[in-house]
Amino acid sequence: VMKNKQPQKRPVDSGNKPVKAYNMVVSGETSAEINMYGDVVATVPKDWRTGERIAGYIGLDEFLEDLEEIKDKDNITVHINSDGGDLYAGLAIYNRLKALTGTVTTINDGLAASAASLIFQAGDIRKMNAGSNLMAHGVSGFLFGYYNIDDLEELAVQFRAHNKAIV
Repeated sequence: VMKNKQPQKRPVDSGNKPVKAYNMVVSGETSAEINMYGDVVATVPKDWRTGERIAGYIGLDEFLEDLEEIKDKDNITVHINSDGGDLYAGLAIYNRLKALTGTVTTINDGLAASAASLIFQAGDIRKMNAGSNLMAHGVSGFLFGYYNIDDLEELAVQFRAHNKAIV
């Protein structure tokens, strides 16, 4: 028996699922680590020809399912490097991380932009590396097509509500 042996880190079991843009690792009895390196989306897009998941996306549904495996840990460290993505997927992850009973530490490894900047704010302890960037912004959207004044006014109402949710 080795007295100074470090606890072995083990990934949360994902079976035969494809590699995800995040990784959750249990390290010891009381700690876990999450690495989030991808765009945040409500549902991971699939290749229309093969039906396989497209790599590079942090899917809300899968993320929250996997979070259940580590939710009772005393210390959870979240490393983030993400361009952001879907506002409400990011807010849902933020809210679930804030609801954890243990201490959550978020670390910006490179970029925490847009929805990822919200996730970064979920940390009880938040750390920025010297070369990291944090980018937060108000709601924006892409419009294509024809709109009348009523459509645009309704869109402005929705944007104001989204901005309040961010704040």
